[in-house]
Amino acid sequence: MKSHFKAYTIGWNPLDGVYYCDLRPVMKTDVLLKEHIKSLDYLLCEDVWKFR
Repeated sequence: MKSHFKAYTIGWNPLDGVYYCDLRPVMKTDVLLKEHIKSLDYLLCEDVWKFR
């Protein structure tokens, strides 16, 4: 998963948002993944309010 996501993000176009219910440890430590992947609670508490 990790290498595919990085390849798609760097090679193509990054997504507006990627959210997971339970983040894998590498998603919290890898610099690129940490920047692009957020937890589901971040979507509900932060990002959803930006769509108004």
